[in-house]
Amino acid sequence: MKAIQEFISLLQKWGVTSAEGLKIPFKNESQTKQLFHFLQDQESPVDLSSINIHPRIIRSLEAQLLRSLFLVDTKKMGKTPRQQAYYYCWKNLCAVKVLLGQSAHQAAIHLTNKVLYRAKKYDLPDLCLECYKILRWYYGCIDVSSSRYQTYDQLLKKQQDACAAEQVAEDYYIFLSNVYQTDKGQRLFLADQALKYWEEVSSLMAEYRSRRLHFLGHLIHVFHYSCAGEFQGAICANEQAVSYFEQTEGARSTYLSPFLNHQLACCVKLKKLEMGESLISKIEKQVKTGSFDWFITRQQYFLLAMHSRHYERARNILKQAVSQRRFKYLSRTQFERWRINQAYLYYLECVKRLSTPPKSRRGFHAKKFLNSVPLYAKDKRGMNVPILVIAILILLAENRYSEVIDRTEALDKYRRRYLKTEDAYRSNCFIQMLTTLPKANFHPKAVERKTEIHRKNLAQVPLQVSPQAFELEIIPYEDLWIMVLESL
Repeated sequence: MKAIQEFISLLQKWGVTSAEGLKIPFKNESQTKQLFHFLQDQESPVDLSSINIHPRIIRSLEAQLLRSLFLVDTKKMGKTPRQQAYYYCWKNLCAVKVLLGQSAHQAAIHLTNKVLYRAKKYDLPDLCLECYKILRWYYGCIDVSSSRYQTYDQLLKKQQDACAAEQVAEDYYIFLSNVYQTDKGQRLFLADQALKYWEEVSSLMAEYRSRRLHFLGHLIHVFHYSCAGEFQGAICANEQAVSYFEQTEGARSTYLSPFLNHQLACCVKLKKLEMGESLISKIEKQVKTGSFDWFITRQQYFLLAMHSRHYERARNILKQAVSQRRFKYLSRTQFERWRINQAYLYYLECVKRLSTPPKSRRGFHAKKFLNSVPLYAKDKRGMNVPILVIAILILLAENRYSEVIDRTEALDKYRRRYLKTEDAYRSNCFIQMLTTLPKANFHPKAVERKTEIHRKNLAQVPLQVSPQAFELEIIPYEDLWIMVLESL
């Protein structure tokens, strides 16, 4: 049912807010119409399994919404000319397939040429490939023309080679991205792998001018430096990509934002605040509010504010993100990231680094968060670490020392089992400092004395040179430790 609600939300976003505007042929007061209006009025996804609605009604609504999709003006679907061309081409290519199935060849080829014109103009290679296939078949078998057949045969083979090169780069990038998102502990392996992929893909980039190929290739290049912890190198790689696409006609708004976001991430790690602020201003001109890239930018902006100790600004950034109407449709991973961010802001309120808002405006339930903290999540060295850390810190700030004692023993076992590698060194040091608290009876002087060696070890590997993923430290451990000592 969440899928249908998201469907309705998109149609509303395109300015079609009524059944009449959607051209949905509902019968008067039909159950399908009633379900449509019910879902349209809901502000959050609804689980209809507990409501007595026949599956036939749900299927009927889904089918009518799908039909209405093809009635929406493509100019409403896309913000930029290229986005509008993308929707126009795919929508009309579907019509071409239907016409060919009905042997309406003249109409199909006329429409195919219109699609091909836009696909070439806005560099949409998959669409070009489909059009060349149709035109080669038509002039080779139906309206036989030797010259036209040879022309489209050559164009098709050339496009197939370019698409094959794109597929190589896409396969490599998806592999790197998938492994990184499921287990950030393999960063050093991924750095070596990305370098090998970059060497292969860069040779393809020299041969083909495909924008998507260059886009994926530059992402792999950046990936190598980021995973290796060479953030100054990553900034240079991002600048190289930005420079290429700024000089590529029609490609700016489409391809720039991921590299600008990568640069922003490097600024967080290296604490280059002025460069970060400048990049944020540039990024906001490139991305659409509420889009996937917009939420990524908000996440990076949040971290930049937290690392630069602008905590009030960080709270405002989070409010902007969670109040965005597309927030409820985020993936589970993204949603959890913002939930963790809320926990860290709550901790800042507990230790008086932020003013405490009225309970009615807080929007974060510490008790619920603490009760749902997983001890052994799938991502053992990834985002599980900041979750476990903030759970201890919240309990400590609320003077719930007995619960801190209960958790620290399990936390120490977790550290010894999963945080033994170099890329988890900083987290290892900080968790050792936290697990020392009960041993020192939470006495400030005793805690400082017993954790001095771990504090020095942490200082020897600062965040900007650590291979550890910077996202793991919502607030740098050095800043957190000062707050811990003050709260004792």
